[in-house]
Amino acid sequence: MVYLLALIVVLVVTTIAMVMASGAGLRLRAQDDLLGKTAARHAALGVLRAVVNDLSTSQTSGLQPSLLSVLPEGETVGGCRVVLIGRDPTGQRQQFALIPECGRISLGALTDPSVPQALRDNLRAALSALPGMSNEITAAIVDWGDADDEPDADGGAERSDSAYQGAAIPYAPRNGRFETLDELRLVRGVSDTLFFGEDLNTNGRLDPGEDSNGNGRLDPGLRELLTLEAREPGTTSAGDTLINANSAGARTTLFTDLFGGERATQLAQEASNAQASNGGPFANRLHFLACLEDLSDNEIAALWPRLTVRIGGGGGGQDPVGRVGLVDAWSCHETVLVAVVGADIAGRIMSARPTTMPASPAWLVRAISPADALTAGMVLTSGGYQFRADVVAVSGDGAGWVRLEAHIDCATGYPRVTALRSADALGWPFPGVSREKLRRAGGPEQIASLLTSDRN
Repeated sequence: MVYLLALIVVLVVTTIAMVMASGAGLRLRAQDDLLGKTAARHAALGVLRAVVNDLSTSQTSGLQPSLLSVLPEGETVGGCRVVLIGRDPTGQRQQFALIPECGRISLGALTDPSVPQALRDNLRAALSALPGMSNEITAAIVDWGDADDEPDADGGAERSDSAYQGAAIPYAPRNGRFETLDELRLVRGVSDTLFFGEDLNTNGRLDPGEDSNGNGRLDPGLRELLTLEAREPGTTSAGDTLINANSAGARTTLFTDLFGGERATQLAQEASNAQASNGGPFANRLHFLACLEDLSDNEIAALWPRLTVRIGGGGGGQDPVGRVGLVDAWSCHETVLVAVVGADIAGRIMSARPTTMPASPAWLVRAISPADALTAGMVLTSGGYQFRADVVAVSGDGAGWVRLEAHIDCATGYPRVTALRSADALGWPFPGVSREKLRRAGGPEQIASLLTSDRN
């Protein structure tokens, strides 16, 4: 009996000790996770500052805003590994890059009275043509963002609509600009399936378990096809007025400033001949450059940010190109491109797309004919001035990670972070890399190898 009692006592004491040790281990692990998460957050913010600095440096140098020194595939900061999750327009690969917001349909342009009506009509028709959309849902989106309480003629929804007044907690449309894309989920007709699409962890590629319709490709939701605003600067990087391509004197002066007298004379004559053959003014910036077939890539790159197009001579009239709402033909999803310009023109543009972000719009100018540019040029651009940084940072011991989402606007001449939020709720974007793999990785370089090898 004494022996049995001794065994029981030993067993009880051992069990208590194991439970206490396990609890202490869990507390230590939780503490490691917290410390790792704090370190990862500071590293992510540090890389975000470097991204803003790169954008500023490139823009003040007269270049398209872009990364110069930050490596989107991975930076090591304070022992943490930081990557920028991009979006593959085809949905097949894991990309590492800044996300150009200009490659999406602009919600702000739909109800902005400063945007030419023709462009607003084009964007509205494109929005209705997206998968799962309809004229009624588009009308409800427009009614949410416009200032009046009159339902849109296509079946819009204002505050009296039963979807709003009949909700468990009644609410009304904002009647103003969308503040976040998530606000779309409040609009009548926008379901979670329509908003989120198949990219459940928002990493820009089709992962196992996401192909809900079995078609073998990633079908994105509205959150990846729309943006709050796409806007280009209204002046040059030096603050100078944009040159009207329909003014013969102004464009000749620009040619002379950029390329010298002899070349300027050649281009001025070619522009005059093209305008005469058109039987009228150039329709937009892309149309103007497409008509000058003798331009080199460098000349197109030099002219693009300096030009606008106005109907009515030297400075009068409205700019049919606009500086708000244009869609970047390089970074936009094929679904958006087809909705905006049609399948034929979209096919030619998709075939001509460079594999990496182009420094010049020459590829787009050469991808379509002057006849195509008459209408497509009203809504298409190459490059953009709004970006989204989807930043993922992992601590060096793999104990903690954070995901931040920042919106950066360069249209005012200097990059500004207009929104910053935790994006942990979007999920871990590397389903092939488990937390245990990270913990066993053995340092930031090994973690980097795991993250980048998961791209395929």
